[in-house]
Amino acid sequence: MRSDATPRRIVILPHQLLRRCVQRQWSNLTKGQHVELRRHGKAVDAGRIDDVAASADVIWLFSDHQTRRYMIHRSDGLDVWVWSVRAR
Repeated sequence: MRSDATPRRIVILPHQLLRRCVQRQWSNLTKGQHVELRRHGKAVDAGRIDDVAASADVIWLFSDHQTRRYMIHRSDGLDVWVWSVRAR
């Protein structure tokens, strides 16, 4: 590490404090948030949210597994899963 580099502060939460859950309110998704897409309980893709339509029925996703950005409509039958912090 260079001496002039500013050290970054990283906070790591214990795995047991995190849980994966389906996000039914797409209006709660935020740009840059990492999500997993599932169909009938099986993961089909994962990536980062690029945008959420004002109507919250469409999201744009940058895929982790493909070199593209694509649109997902609520009627496509995909569930959006996110990591969230468990309440103590």
